[in-house]
Amino acid sequence: FIPVYYINYDFGDPYSYIRQVLLSFHNSLRVFILDGEFDTIRDAAEGLCVPLHTMYTLYCAILYVVAPVLTLSTVLSFFKNFNSEIRYRFCGNKKIYIFSELNDGSLALAKSIRKKPLGNKAVIVFTDVYEKNEETNHELALEAYNIDAICLKKDVTHLNISSKKGNVEIFLIGENESENVSQASLLTERFNKENKKQNIKIFVFASGKESGYIIDSLNYDSLLRRAA
Repeated sequence: FIPVYYINYDFGDPYSYIRQVLLSFHNSLRVFILDGEFDTIRDAAEGLCVPLHTMYTLYCAILYVVAPVLTLSTVLSFFKNFNSEIRYRFCGNKKIYIFSELNDGSLALAKSIRKKPLGNKAVIVFTDVYEKNEETNHELALEAYNIDAICLKKDVTHLNISSKKGNVEIFLIGENESENVSQASLLTERFNKENKKQNIKIFVFASGKESGYIIDSLNYDSLLRRAA
């Protein structure tokens, strides 16, 4: 819209460009919410040569279709994440299993939990989950949905866990071992201060000796378990 308003709308004062930019921005927003009128583009492109007229109007026509689709997908993604946040926030006294990452290992463990007695009543949460176009990630997200798991974009260290009434088991099972250890350190320090109910257990998946030494040096008492 900037070339449209720059060429066709001159307000005749030194600050004309400010209104041109603002009006361009305003019309762009209208396109994103399916309220844009193509007449503005059509009228502005009338004086252009045929190749440029064709190219510019075709380009704008594509944007008029793509922009609302992008808006819709963003809105749907927002409500999907909002629904997951609500489910996690109001899980009551149910037992909660939180996984630091959605991968093959965490999904296999989550499925085995579902098969346990009363496992179908537990709340399973995968954190740090971002939708990607890769086929593998799509399949993992679909399998997580099939076992009625909650997928959150937040990192496990950013979740409100101490306020949970039911028992919580956290599995730091990411592919980056050093990150697992770092998360264990942060969570342990926080829960030692905040968690008075002692209803939280942390399991760290680490195989290196250095990681084991770091974990063993933490002041965790009965909070932390190291899984090789």
